[in-house]
Amino acid sequence: MRILWIFFCGSILYQLCIEDNGTPENGIPDIQTGSDSNKAKNISGGMGLSNIRDRAKALGGTVQITQENGFRIFVTIPKSVSN
Repeated sequence: MRILWIFFCGSILYQLCIEDNGTPENGIPDIQTGSDSNKAKNISGGMGLSNIRDRAKALGGTVQITQENGFRIFVTIPKSVSN
């Protein structure tokens, strides 16, 4: 299993990317090959992903989550939020 964290601070926004390569670690099920019930449970997001989306939205940002050969969470937040 390989997990990559990238944080970028640009002139107008912050970006955070968290991804793994989809290789299961000892005893941890792979979302891509798990049973249908596990896939539905994982794709729905749960509290953690919902909280990430809510917090990014509150700051005027966006969240993109993909599941291809592992998973990737990409968060973008502007440096200043106009009210």
